Amino acid sequence: MEISATRESQPVENTNVNSGQHPTELAVLHEVRLELTSRKKRITDKDIILALILRLETEHN
Repeated sequence: MEISATRESQPVENTNVNSGQHPTELAVLHEVRLELTSRKKRITDKDIILALILRLETEHN
């Protein structure tokens, strides 16, 4: 999974995704971005990575 790298202080406005990604990966990234933008005005790559790690740690399957 590739996400364009930005500095922590820069907002993530357009996540560049690789066209080879699976639809489920894109759906998860979209969900994470929606969750984060509902809580924060500006999100960074670090925010997205931390949210993905949290999802991995709380997975049950």
